[in-house]
Amino acid sequence: MKIQIWVHKNEAISGNITQHYYTRPYHDRHEEWVQVLISQNEFAKLHDNKIPDSAIDNQELRDTIEDGGGWLVKQYNRNREQKDWVNSIEEIPYIYEKNPDNNEVYRRKPGAPIENRERVSMGVSERDYSVDKGLEQLEKEMKTKTGSEFMSWFHKLTKNEQTTLTKYYND
Repeated sequence: MKIQIWVHKNEAISGNITQHYYTRPYHDRHEEWVQVLISQNEFAKLHDNKIPDSAIDNQELRDTIEDGGGWLVKQYNRNREQKDWVNSIEEIPYIYEKNPDNNEVYRRKPGAPIENRERVSMGVSERDYSVDKGLEQLEKEMKTKTGSEFMSWFHKLTKNEQTTLTKYYND
């Protein structure tokens, strides 16, 4: 996803964006404003205004951690209820990172080197759909399910498996 914003041309050139608008500013028609496309992550960083846009790399995050981790603590607390907030970086159980090239998700302890991260599975989206069960195997499994277990079992099947069963019993 890309997001369009308006920034002053001098800030676009320098890469240090301090102000942005969603439409071209009307209060300053004589200044030169440019429309730019930024990624969703860049927009979140810009909106939070915690770390400069031009300095988002691993070294910057390491510096943040060495400074007490204030930015990471704020990010961790951002979408949590106040009762679940942490006060220091030591209280954060894991930092989760996603590789945009292959969509793999990793986790590591705050401050730990990137080499110490571990790959984690993120549920249904990670499921391998290439090995759908055949009709015979589905029927065997289905016969072992009670009425109350059936719906839960059925919804855990892949769409192809659900369609196979539905077609068989509807014909």
